[in-house]
Amino acid sequence: MQRLLYTLALFSLCVAAGCGNAVVIKGTAKMADGTAIESGTVYFHSETEMYYAAITNGTFSPGRLKDGDGIPPGAYRLAVGVTKEVVDPNADPEKGEYPESVSLIHSKYGNSETSGLTLDTSQSTTLNLVLEPAE
Repeated sequence: MQRLLYTLALFSLCVAAGCGNAVVIKGTAKMADGTAIESGTVYFHSETEMYYAAITNGTFSPGRLKDGDGIPPGAYRLAVGVTKEVVDPNADPEKGEYPESVSLIHSKYGNSETSGLTLDTSQSTTLNLVLEPAE
């Protein structure tokens, strides 16, 4: 009986998570000059869901539960965030002066409606992003 309950629980978890219905996407992200993006985030927006992938050393792979485990098939609009902190050496945290986060890529990429980046995951694929620098 315990084995049956365990099997039913595992089956329910797989159905809820969409086991077997994932497309693995492997991607690269670089600047227009060919420089790999060291770190950032790629967001995948469908009509009903959003997934993301961390960019690490110029590569990324989105997932539902963790990076690399795939996302459901479908059409996605993408947004990308790549920032760095700029620290003013004269800043005083006691006065509320903290590092500023500055985007390294063009502002259009920060919104999936304006980025111009899309993906149709009809099959496992590689996605190569080439991004323009900030203005």
